[in-house]
Amino acid sequence: MSTIDETNRLASRLRELHAGAGLLVVPNAFDAASGRILEQKGFPTVATSSAAMAWSAGGRDGEELSFAHALELHIQVARAVGIPVSVDFEGGYLEGGKDIERTVDAVIEAGVAGLNLEDTDFSGGSVLKEASDHADLVAAARAAAERRGVALFLIGRTDLFFRGVGPAEERVAEAARRLKLYAEAGADCVFAPGIVDEGDIATLIGQLSVPLNVMYTPPGPPHVTFTPPSPPLTRLGELGVKRLTFGGYPYLTALSALESVAEALKAGDLGPLDRSMTLSPSCLGAIAGMG
Repeated sequence: MSTIDETNRLASRLRELHAGAGLLVVPNAFDAASGRILEQKGFPTVATSSAAMAWSAGGRDGEELSFAHALELHIQVARAVGIPVSVDFEGGYLEGGKDIERTVDAVIEAGVAGLNLEDTDFSGGSVLKEASDHADLVAAARAAAERRGVALFLIGRTDLFFRGVGPAEERVAEAARRLKLYAEAGADCVFAPGIVDEGDIATLIGQLSVPLNVMYTPPGPPHVTFTPPSPPLTRLGELGVKRLTFGGYPYLTALSALESVAEALKAGDLGPLDRSMTLSPSCLGAIAGMG
């Protein structure tokens, strides 16, 4: 099977998953091993997180890694698994005057099924772009994929809630306006990270013609959670959310476990390390590529 055929197969499968009944839970892998573990545990699809990738490389989120470096980190996940992968490629990495076709071509060649594009302008002080400009980017990504003969699954994202832009009482209406434009431009799914109020979520869903992706925010200290906690998983499904992702939180969970082990080792206690060695044989096999 050619690369194009395989990418189309994965994109088609991803589209089918979003058309199914109920909430699609899409955990975020942060490297090849985590992707394989999630696949081995039965998840039909995974996503990546730009934040987790940047942190794992010792950098910060916000297109601070080079295009080549960021691309390699994300596609390592796609190449490690046999399930559809959606990559969070921030604003598309349009550095140096490059257009979105460079990014689209690269992810297609890697067998990536879905591409998430957010409406933050990282070249202009991390402010939101004009909605029409981002809609043009989504349309250009769709056209670039079609030129390659691939029905890439596109996710149009607004950071309106995540960045707390504008008066709180106006955000739902503005988010709806933006996300409708992105859907009309060719997005198969739209994403509003940071939205947590049940009424806001229901209002937004009621105005959209494509699936809504919400990012789960766990309860916890503000320096970790960034936004208030999300409704429970079952409630999100009842509200009509179709896709649930987790951003960098799975990666932070892994780091939290490592921090606990490190603190114990520093104190001469090997117990946490002993207890942590409970990875199942199937997951160990998956990591080694034998699963």
